Amino acid sequence: MKRVVERMKREVERMKREVERMKRVVERMKRVVERMKRVVERMKREVERMKREVERMKRVVERMKREVERMKREVERMKRAAEGEIKENKWMKREVERRKRVT
Repeated sequence: MKRVVERMKREVERMKREVERMKRVVERMKRVVERMKRVVERMKREVERMKREVERMKRVVERMKREVERMKREVERMKRAAEGEIKENKWMKREVERRKRVT
């Protein structure tokens, strides 16, 4: 009977140690989970920041496209104006020649 009681005591001690070890493991896992949660939150914030950055860049690109289009139109208008001046000059030359012949 005494041996059985001793064995049971040892068994109880072993189980207590096992429970303590498991508690420590659980605590460690809790800390790991908390750390992962913080990491995930940081990543979410980073993703949101990047999304805002992308939106801002899209707006910048749109503005630049509009600026390029405006410049193209301006260049085209200047070309037409220059062609108009050339034609006007030719017309003026012909007009001057005609007047010379008339007088």
